[in-house]
Amino acid sequence: MTEKIKKITHCVWLREDLRVQDQEGFKQAQENHPDQSCIALYIFTPETWVLHDRSPQQIYFILENLKLISKKLENLNIPLKILNIKKYQQIPEALLKFCQTYQIQNIYAARNYGLDELNRDKHCDELLKNFNIKINFRNDFVFFPPHKILKPDGQIYKIFTAYKKAWIQKILGTPTELLIFNSSAHAVKPQAETGIFSDPIPSNISGFSCPQNQIYKNWVLSEEDLKNKFKNFIKYDLDDYSKNRDFPALNKNSRLSPYLAIGIINIRQILSLLMQEKSCGNFLDLLAQEGAEIFINELIWRDFYQMILFNFPRVSKHQPYLLATNQIHWSSDQNLFQSWCEGKTGFPIIDASMRCLNQTGFLHNRLRMIVAMFLSKILWIDWRWGEAYFMKNLIDGELGANNGGWQWCASTGTDSAPYFRIFSPLLQSQKFDPEGIFIREYLPELKNLDSKKIHDPDLDTRKKLGYPSPIVNYAVQRKWAIESFKKIKI
Repeated sequence: MTEKIKKITHCVWLREDLRVQDQEGFKQAQENHPDQSCIALYIFTPETWVLHDRSPQQIYFILENLKLISKKLENLNIPLKILNIKKYQQIPEALLKFCQTYQIQNIYAARNYGLDELNRDKHCDELLKNFNIKINFRNDFVFFPPHKILKPDGQIYKIFTAYKKAWIQKILGTPTELLIFNSSAHAVKPQAETGIFSDPIPSNISGFSCPQNQIYKNWVLSEEDLKNKFKNFIKYDLDDYSKNRDFPALNKNSRLSPYLAIGIINIRQILSLLMQEKSCGNFLDLLAQEGAEIFINELIWRDFYQMILFNFPRVSKHQPYLLATNQIHWSSDQNLFQSWCEGKTGFPIIDASMRCLNQTGFLHNRLRMIVAMFLSKILWIDWRWGEAYFMKNLIDGELGANNGGWQWCASTGTDSAPYFRIFSPLLQSQKFDPEGIFIREYLPELKNLDSKKIHDPDLDTRKKLGYPSPIVNYAVQRKWAIESFKKIKI
């Protein structure tokens, strides 16, 4: 059955804003073109995704959510079209052809701030302008665009604490009606049938093998169910968030990161729900609550790292923020790196964490910091190896937060941990998994050890249970790492 193509005039290009509710792209398109039809578009670029180390878990998570979106849009008579090309560089020509096929004159798209994404958008915009096709870019991925939070003299904030103060001041100067979403006002309206068919969502993408455990399916929720899940977190866990957030076995974190990474929910919606549920719309009252203040702090870090991506494009090109750290001669010991990847280092909290990542595609934030510092400052392996490994395995992989987190741990980034701050795996394990509950879950060979012994079994116990001895001497490596950093003039 062939399509009877009609003039559409405008299109919403979905990217990391995969939702229908509170979707500014559809709202703008329908308000600006009330008597005309709209079409939605998603573009697969598997070769670029491979270059960007996108994980199979995240790609399949995207596919599952596109299926949900397609059904919702179908009920609104908005067709969802799919372009399947190889890489970003091919998008401008493919997008032009698409627009000409459906006589599209306006495209609505949310900004991304990685260097490749900015270049992609620039090239699309330049080409389409020649054909009187306009791309209407908007902010969605962060609360404030990177160029909106600047020092009074127009300079860029390089320290998080100062950036955070400016971010909060800007929020306080924002009218409440712009902070709290009115979902009914943002509702996408049904439109007349277009005669255009939605494209089927593929079951797989070239270059991405289906995760064997299909753990990504456990994350798939409708937008409504996700909001209810977050409301439950606000109701039951937010007040004690500052006390519980660092203990992986408690599972008291929001676990919103996979949804934020692809835009099933965004920071504006999160803040809106927080203000409605916890402070009757008053942001200052929200900040006065310890759990909420710490939670918002994490959201601001996310904006901060996107600002760094935008203003310092070298971090998108595998370069450290602190260029002086290019003097470091990282180890290229593949055996040490492989032991870290497989969770066979002989340090229980490290090994349990890496096996958790490999089995589930997710890792608690405290554990991410512990294993990242261990790789970069104890094994002295290039932090970029770890950054790429995380991206290839995480369902919530996102360049800004992942790069920022790794550079923070490796002391190569902006506002990084001081070079002499090195987490002790043993102390971190004893403090944040005191009963060994998390370790037992992912290191079953140690499950029968008592809560004191499980953090660092003696050599005889290790041999008996088939658990490896430590692959390095922590104390020696720590001292050597600190001395090595001292030689660098930062």
